[in-house]
Amino acid sequence: MKIPPTLAEKMEHLQKVVRNMEKRMTRNKLGMKKGILFSDEVMADELPTHFRMLDIPEYNGFTNPVEHPWRFQNFALLHHYTDGVKCRIFLTTLAGVAQQCFNQLALE
Repeated sequence: MKIPPTLAEKMEHLQKVVRNMEKRMTRNKLGMKKGILFSDEVMADELPTHFRMLDIPEYNGFTNPVEHPWRFQNFALLHHYTDGVKCRIFLTTLAGVAQQCFNQLALE
């Protein structure tokens, strides 16, 4: 019978993945993709008149990867943001290697 990994083991694995991605991005000198990262449909959703920036900490890739999206979703639901607005706002909540990983996805 296989023993499931602990949260600490999962976090350690995730940190290794992020470090490897960071090394790969640095080695290849990848930068942010020029142009718009989202579809026209996502970009067409207008910010609500009551829009305000999120009051949650940025996610940098080294804290709990599950907690940040939950907090973001709760905040977005509270303010009735559309899916397109949520996509664009979520990007602003990423920092450091998490932002770099997102940028890498946009390049692929």
